Amino acid sequence: CYSNSLATLDVTKNTALTYLSCNRNFLTTLDVTKNTALTRLSCYSNSLATLDVTKNTALTELDCDRNSLATLDVTKNTALTELLCNFNQLISLDLRNGNNSNLHGDNLFYIKNNPSLQCVYVDDVDFMTSNFNDSKDATATYAANEEECSILSATNYKEITTELYPNPTSTTLTINTNKPIQNITVYNTIGEIVLQETTSTLDVSNLPNGVYLAKITLSNQQEITRRFVKQ
Repeated sequence: CYSNSLATLDVTKNTALTYLSCNRNFLTTLDVTKNTALTRLSCYSNSLATLDVTKNTALTELDCDRNSLATLDVTKNTALTELLCNFNQLISLDLRNGNNSNLHGDNLFYIKNNPSLQCVYVDDVDFMTSNFNDSKDATATYAANEEECSILSATNYKEITTELYPNPTSTTLTINTNKPIQNITVYNTIGEIVLQETTSTLDVSNLPNGVYLAKITLSNQQEITRRFVKQ
């Protein structure tokens, strides 16, 4: 179904599907959670805001570049050897699947043109830096965990101080920075926008319990991403 004008595509009944190519369409959603036999998925040049591949544990190739993805989690894709997700809107990319050492080079791993992506979580920082440093934006850094990412972010944005409290929270979340805030966008772990606000205090009481990402856009257009827990 390459280069059609598809606005929707339902493959949830095709549970034996191993290869899906639906590039260059107008898809805003794509549910592949039932396609557990899928080994190759190519869905570039659509308008996908979310993509859940956590159930596709046999996946070896994923090409989802030129979409609108905010988060991508491939930690369950332990056979993954090729990943293309450039030209998205990623603020979170988690590659900690235990298989980074088997990623293919020669432009088969490419995550550039995601200007808001600060940290890329990986299995081995030294390996990824040595082999794939040019595959990411210069503003992004490979990190082994969230603590390391926070340290790196603080170094890269040392002139900006950011505090989220209380964290975890059950009702409201307050965000303090030493720069004026333009807006705040909250994403869940599959990249869906669940809350948008222009003030520094967010009412999160109606959000389900879990981990969220707050993308803070400052008045100078700098963007900072912080995690918080709703409980």
